Amino acid sequence: MDPYESFTALLASYPSPRIACIVGAGLSAGSGLSTFRGENGMYKDIDPMLLASRWGFSNDPLTVWTWYRDRIAKVLSTTPNPGHLALVELERLGVLHKIITQNVDGLHLQAGQSAEKLVEIHGSLSRTHCFEECGREFTIESVPEEVPVMCECGSYQRPSVVFFGEAITFSFYTLVDEIERDVDILLLIGTSGTVVPVSQIPYAVRGSTKIININPDPKTFAGITDISFEGKAEEVLPRLVEIISASLES
Repeated sequence: MDPYESFTALLASYPSPRIACIVGAGLSAGSGLSTFRGENGMYKDIDPMLLASRWGFSNDPLTVWTWYRDRIAKVLSTTPNPGHLALVELERLGVLHKIITQNVDGLHLQAGQSAEKLVEIHGSLSRTHCFEECGREFTIESVPEEVPVMCECGSYQRPSVVFFGEAITFSFYTLVDEIERDVDILLLIGTSGTVVPVSQIPYAVRGSTKIININPDPKTFAGITDISFEGKAEEVLPRLVEIISASLES
């Protein structure tokens, strides 16, 4: 059966479905932002530990900040795509429980997503904090003119993103419990399924939640998905939201 027909049939069992999303870089790719891995990924020609670790920052804050300044400049010149807007529409329809995003570009909020519906599991490029953890936090509203960016205490600011080797600030088990208790359908959107612990959530909830995968690579999460859409998030999501909207009206 065509996956869109299968999705329509699935919704017949959920008159008012409760939906959560796990979002990866594939959604932002539709806005022109590079994914981390793959043929044109950010880390294609460079060791990520040099640019996204406490060790790398301590060793060479100028190089790290130069790289992040380029990322910040790219993000500030980027706009949300139809996939982001479709997720905003899910919230407007009253069926969105939560978005767990691995992206740090802030495009969900720019699209109009409510902050209370959003878990930025890896942080955000729109914020910085003191590298020496003096307690100061800052908001980035424009591209830094000079790098490394200094903190008021005399140390450096660092981007408020999760570096390799750092723990996320959200409880994996709390997210799993919430999804098992409060969610009927979990959408996996443009995620490679390789970054733990987020990639383990679908495996933990598959007994209680229907899992829908949206990815150009059909091999991601093979074996645990109820329906898979082989395609780009910015093309698939608007169609799914149209189906959900029609289902709610019927």
